[in-house]
This record gives sequence, structure tokens and C-alpha cells, in this order.
Amino acid sequence: MRAVKRKGNRSDGCCQCKRKMPDGKYKVFYGSTFTEAENKYRDTLQSWEETHKKKPRASAVTYKEAAEAYEAYITSPSKPVKRGTVASYRKHLNPTKIFFGDELMEDIDAQRVRDYLDHLSAEGKAKKTALNARSVISCVFSYWCNYMHGTGNPVRTAALPKKMPVTERKEPTREQQELIEAHPEGCGFWAALFEYTGMRIGEANGLRWRDVDFEKGRIYPSQAMPWERNQPYEEELKTEKAYRAIPILARLRPLLEKEAARHDPDDYVMSGTKKPLTSSQYEWRWAMYCRPLGLSVKQEKRTKKKGHPDEYRVYYKWKALVTAHQFRHLYASNLFYAGVPDKVAQKLMGHADITTTRRIYQQLREEEDLKYTALLDKYLEEKEQSSG
Repeated sequence: MRAVKRKGNRSDGCCQCKRKMPDGKYKVFYGSTFTEAENKYRDTLQSWEETHKKKPRASAVTYKEAAEAYEAYITSPSKPVKRGTVASYRKHLNPTKIFFGDELMEDIDAQRVRDYLDHLSAEGKAKKTALNARSVISCVFSYWCNYMHGTGNPVRTAALPKKMPVTERKEPTREQQELIEAHPEGCGFWAALFEYTGMRIGEANGLRWRDVDFEKGRIYPSQAMPWERNQPYEEELKTEKAYRAIPILARLRPLLEKEAARHDPDDYVMSGTKKPLTSSQYEWRWAMYCRPLGLSVKQEKRTKKKGHPDEYRVYYKWKALVTAHQFRHLYASNLFYAGVPDKVAQKLMGHADITTTRRIYQQLREEEDLKYTALLDKYLEEKEQSSG
């Protein structure tokens, strides 16, 4: 319908157009020009259509579509999800898109979810991997229900497979510690930094020399530098509690002072340059440091050849047997055996919740109990032999 134009008959000098809306009613739009009035009509019409557009049927949504929509949701600027969290979600999300693919969301039941968890178990994945995968699948179904008119979440009744291996992150063995402590040169400095501060790898990679205050005897982590596709990116620390003052222990101070004398305040502590380490740089340097100590293994890797999906390129990569996170566990163990209260340990470790610290302490107490049980068994056995 053409706009109905009226000229010169309004006291305010405005122009107007009268248009019929999709609901059958007429509405008048005003503007300083006829073009402005017409544009107001078009904007109103577009808004009306978006508000009243036909809702998609839930049955028409595939898992892949729902997963991609959820991924777009958590990566949108309006959703404050950290890049590291998004990367972790994608790690579990992408395999599920391959497994479920074009299956309709309404056809995926609890048994089908268990099929995927059984698939992970058959591949030898740890229990924590299955828990994380189940959580991500649940997020996809929750998004489907809340934003795509879905009808239910079957993940809530999907149990994990029994007897899945449990990944235990333990500190380095005493032999490994002695080997590394005997070689403080090169990347051995990294090991001391991890062992005597308990910092996360991202915190250490983002640490600059200006964050080290020798007068106060404190280290103040101010940012994290985790990795995404090998490249470091700046991010806030993992929790508010991670912004903490870490005491410089007597064993660490001379190593720090020696390294600090060679660098500018803006240099990164681990890289020694104005740029933080990439993931490959860290892994390679640490593995090469550990190699002559017998703490690295040579692993075979395969990648598909471009243009030849059935052919693989084989190469070898050295991997260190000791990780930065193991030294963080060692730091926690040292706090426990030194008698540091759990509240203080929480502060030094940067744990957001005291429950995490207490769980670590409880595990260490149980290990202590096992040692005492073994001593008691040995004593009773010797007593029986002596009496016999």
C-alpha cells in the first residue's frame, strides 16, 4: 500500500504516512520528511515481524544445531564467559557434535547419552573426562529447553559407566625432585618457581618482574596468560582469591634475585622477554630440560595429510613426565606437612572456596593414616615373630 501523504495541513509542519500493519490495523507515522516517516514504518514493521515470527518446532532441531547455537551463545559479547572456559567447553563439545550429529534432540534419551559415556569409557578416558562431557551435554539440552523450545533434559538420569579410571594428580616423586633440584640451571628455575610459590601455569606465564617485590618479600600475580591454539592471551586470574601476596621463601629468593638482575621490570619472568611464552615454546623447553634427566618420553604423533584424509604424517614429540601442576600439588603438600592452617593455605593457593583446600588436606591426612597403618602392621608382625 502506498503511503498516504498530507502536506501543509499540520500546524507543527510534520509529514505523516498511514500504513496498514500485519494485524490489519492502520497506524500513522510522523517525521520531518516523508522519507523519515516511511523509515519509521519500516523499522516498526521489522520489529513486529521479529517479535511475532513463527517459533521453530523443537522436533526440527538436531543436536549439532543445538550445540552450535549454544556455542554461539557462550561466545557472544553479552555472555561473560572466560576464553579458557570456552576452550574447555569446546574440547568436550566438538566430539559430541560428531557422535550425535544430525540426531534430533527430542530423540536423544538417557540411554543414548549413556552410549556416549560408554564410548568414552571404551577409549580409556578418565572419570573426570566423562563428568565434564556429561556436564557439557547437559548445558546443550538446557539451552535447547530455554531458548529453542525443547521439552526435557535426559542427561539428569544418565549414569556414568562403572569402574572408570580416576586420574590422580600427585606431586613429583622424591627422586624426581632431587634430580631437578640438583640442576637449577636453565628451566630448572621454572621448577623452583612452581614448587615454592604454588602458582598455576597461566599465572606464572603472565608474571612480570615488576610483580616481584624483593623489599616486601612478596610476589603479586596480576594477570594470567593461558593459551588458545598455541598463542597466549591476557586474562584475569582464575578467581578473586587468586589476587594474592605469595611470600618469597628463602630457598627461592637467591634464584629470583639472580634472574631479576638480568632482566627489565617489564620482562616476563618465564620467557625472559617482553612477550609471554607460547604453549609450544613452554612444552618444548621444559621437555628438553627434563630429557637429559630421564624425565621425558618420546611420543609418536599422527596428523592427517591435507588432501589425503586416509593418510597420516607421523612425527615424534618429547613430553615431560613432570608438570607444573604437580609442583602446585607439592606446594600444597608442603603447606600441610608444615602445619599451615587450611584458611592460610587457601589464601596462599588462591583457592576460591575453602572446600577445595580442605579436600586436599583430607586426602593428605588419609595418606598419612595409611602410613601409620603400615607401621602398625609391621610392628604386629615383628612382635608375633619375636614371640614365636
